[in-house]
Amino acid sequence: DQCYVGQKFNGNDKTDLVFQWSDNAQQSGPYSPDYLRFVFTSNYVSTDATGARSLEGLEGLRLFPNSNQSIFVGIGDWYKATVDSGGVHVNPRERLDLLDRTIRIRQLIPDYNNDTLSRVVMVDSTGRLHWRRLNSFISSDCDWVVQTPEPHVSSVYNGGACDWNEKHGVGVGLIVPKMKLHVRHVNDALLSPTAVFGESYFDVPQAPGVAVQGVHGRASSTLLTGPLMQQRAYGVMGESFGSRSTVGVFGFADITAASEGQATENYGVMGLALANGNTDHCVGVFGRASGATDPMDDWAGWFEVNVNIQGGDLYINEVFQLSDAGLKTNIQDATSLLGVISSLQPKSYQFNAEAVQGMNLPEGDRVGLIAQEVEEVLPELVQEVRVPAKYDTLGTMVQEAHTYKTVNYVALIPYLIGAVQELSAQNAIMQEQLAACCANPTVPADGKAMGSEEETLQGDARSLLIQPNPFNEQTTLSYTLERSGRAQLLVNSADGKQLKALYEAVQEAGQYQYTWNNDDLVPGVYYVTLLLDGEPLVKKAVKVAR
Repeated sequence: DQCYVGQKFNGNDKTDLVFQWSDNAQQSGPYSPDYLRFVFTSNYVSTDATGARSLEGLEGLRLFPNSNQSIFVGIGDWYKATVDSGGVHVNPRERLDLLDRTIRIRQLIPDYNNDTLSRVVMVDSTGRLHWRRLNSFISSDCDWVVQTPEPHVSSVYNGGACDWNEKHGVGVGLIVPKMKLHVRHVNDALLSPTAVFGESYFDVPQAPGVAVQGVHGRASSTLLTGPLMQQRAYGVMGESFGSRSTVGVFGFADITAASEGQATENYGVMGLALANGNTDHCVGVFGRASGATDPMDDWAGWFEVNVNIQGGDLYINEVFQLSDAGLKTNIQDATSLLGVISSLQPKSYQFNAEAVQGMNLPEGDRVGLIAQEVEEVLPELVQEVRVPAKYDTLGTMVQEAHTYKTVNYVALIPYLIGAVQELSAQNAIMQEQLAACCANPTVPADGKAMGSEEETLQGDARSLLIQPNPFNEQTTLSYTLERSGRAQLLVNSADGKQLKALYEAVQEAGQYQYTWNNDDLVPGVYYVTLLLDGEPLVKKAVKVAR
């Protein structure tokens, strides 16, 4: 490393005044490159870390060798910028790099004015200078007009200065609009990526709010007949593509700031579609979703508070689901559903409104099922819902992503119907068994031989114990014989039909065990009968899904 200030002779009468410094060949690392700095100092103060009175001084200019072929020139206190960054070196990064402030031109030379030039100088978000062609700007020949009173901003209106007429569209953010009002918005760091955002307020106390609507869409084809008949009429239809969170139509209506009075109606989004009977499809609000990473995350509608459904003259407060036989295959009667329903245990509870903020969970005592418990019996009726994180208009996360489990209560209806039917069949069988019991004096009068819910009988009496119960694939049948005889273990379905004989032999009095592998049976209720010389002892067995 070395430097000098002096003359450099170039031959004949050509000499240059040179400020020269040198460094080793290394172009990176903690010791390279060395800079040429212009520093001003004043009275030294030991407590000053930067500035003219500091040990380092006030830097005004720095020459930074970017490579063997170029030097970057930076104007500003680069040493202070390095200190402020926590020690991370800050150096010029362009041929001319202003660390702070800007450039001021005291006088514009008239001779340099040229209105025919087609390029302008602009800066990007990092402050770098660029040039841009003038023809890339939207023409301002027919711009928005500010009118009084209020003022209002208008364009493409009757009596305006533009050559357009009422047939032409208005484009915001694009040159050629395709709608009466066509808005195109490319994401910007300072703006929410929303094409149209509707807000509606009543801020005059004397004017009662009849309806406050953020976005109100209405499509009508009642006046169209013949060849002009509309195929579809949509009140509101929105499309949005290609960002972390896309919203086709977003409506926001707020009356919370009203000091007095009450708005009759308050709609975030309202869709109204009217037809004259000749329209193939008439939809007030239509939703369709597809393309999520997991298809289970596609939701045509998402509501975080109560939903009220009101129909017209034909269907009042009714919701219909797909159930047409033409849409189904492999149709069979479902059996053994009573055991499934018996395995579900309703719970009383209150929602934990503080568990996840922003879900608007209802208050008060409620009765329902626990999704995790339903999942053990009927996993196909439980779905995990993934809620994405929420961000404000500046991109700051206001609520983290979270998941929770939901239950398809509507799908429980067929199980309930089947369980009621099986229970009715069981009652009929029990009536027959009770009549046979009363007619057979060998059966104890207390009814235990007919399948008492007690799992064991005391003393040397006959008993049958099923453990575990409920079970999923295998269980153990433990039984006691009070005397010798022909013993049989039989299995019946919930409707009384005999399915199989598990075991049959002549056995002495005593205690025995039999391991029952039942992976060939579907979940449901079954009955195990212990016969000793034809005398029955019946126990209920419940198989559940894994």
